[in-house]
Amino acid sequence: MIQRLQSITLLLVTILMATVIFMPLWTKSGGGQHLVLTSFNLTMLKGSETVEQSTTVYLAIIAGISAIVAFAAIFLYTNRMLQMRLAMLNSFFIAIFLAICIYIEEFVMPDMLAASGSGVPAIGFWLPVVAIVLSQISAHLIRKDENMVRSADRLR
Repeated sequence: MIQRLQSITLLLVTILMATVIFMPLWTKSGGGQHLVLTSFNLTMLKGSETVEQSTTVYLAIIAGISAIVAFAAIFLYTNRMLQMRLAMLNSFFIAIFLAICIYIEEFVMPDMLAASGSGVPAIGFWLPVVAIVLSQISAHLIRKDENMVRSADRLR
């Protein structure tokens, strides 16, 4: 049942987490150098030339798993308890994604960049924040739906 509100929120989580894979997550500049964190790599640029690049493909894998779990949960509307557990598991995956992004910004980026200063989270960082809120909302709506069905069963 795609028209249910929780299905729509899970679809939005799927779209957001799939979009995150292709967007920059964090940028940091200083000393003529520019660091860009994406889901696939952390790149240090000096001017327009790539100086150093390290892989962060694990971020793309976590975002992809999160998108797949959210999409699969949409079609489990007949088993609401499993659908709710998957929505909660998806929130956990998104939280891990955000924690790794923050770890990279706080501990890896300063080692690579000589100048101190704060990085700027890009739009790709804020999309998982919205996705985790939507995932929690969908879990709440699924729980509410399950409670409504149980109360209707008691009346019979």
